[in-house]
Amino acid sequence: MTGSALALLIALLPAPERVSEKLPSYDIEKTCRRAQEQESVTPGLYDACVRDQSSARDQAAQVWARAKPAARAQCGTKNSASAYNGYVDLLTCLQLAEGIVLQPTDPK
Repeated sequence: MTGSALALLIALLPAPERVSEKLPSYDIEKTCRRAQEQESVTPGLYDACVRDQSSARDQAAQVWARAKPAARAQCGTKNSASAYNGYVDLLTCLQLAEGIVLQPTDPK
């Protein structure tokens, strides 16, 4: 194979997917409005959702910072077919991918 043929072959290969160093961003208000629309009978759902999503964003940022590239690639992909449409889902995915075991809280 000649040098120019090899160069052409390499140029035609798809670029490797880069794993983002940056935490994916989600629109918390949009996510919570959608949840409220789906469950309109629960009072206070929107406010609780915003609190949960904000808390999950902060926790996900900490996990993301130390997560392996494979976990970031798996959990950080956002597309219409993805189930990960908010920070709670992202955090759960990262915890599962990283094997993080959460201890149950004492209900006292």
